[in-house]
Amino acid sequence: ARLRQKIERDPGAPRHLLTVAGVGYRFVPPSPPAASMERAQRPGLPLDSHHGPSRQDELAALVETADIVTVTGPAGVGKSRLLRTLVHDRADALWCELRACGGGDIVATIGAAIGAPGATDADVASLLELKGRTVLVIDEAEAAVPALLACLPSWLAATTQLTVVLGS
Repeated sequence: ARLRQKIERDPGAPRHLLTVAGVGYRFVPPSPPAASMERAQRPGLPLDSHHGPSRQDELAALVETADIVTVTGPAGVGKSRLLRTLVHDRADALWCELRACGGGDIVATIGAAIGAPGATDADVASLLELKGRTVLVIDEAEAAVPALLACLPSWLAATTQLTVVLGS
């Protein structure tokens, strides 16, 4: 009964912690919101089949107020899923996974993500300025911290309409 009180909104009419006669309890997780089921696939971005409860609202608020947002945590807690959901939910978001560059030229990898393969640091800054409001989501950012520290200041200086979201 105490477990139901902690889990259920109305412990008298349980929806998630159901009693199975002779066995015990069965947990029925909440269904994902209908909006997440209708989310369209964006090219080059894998769509997860599960969009459960997360920090989506908090991340969306941070994206509106900060120049750089860092999403960190232990492996397997859903950081990449949270970032992919952000990109799916925003038309102005661009996805870049630094694992794809294999330790190579991250500027070219990010340039490819914004539609300019082989771009230089100055090209990326100019393109970001021309794009207007942009949320650049970079997953696996820990693989290239020195390179990001070298180029992010010039990109952020080129436009006041850029937010960079870094995932680890």
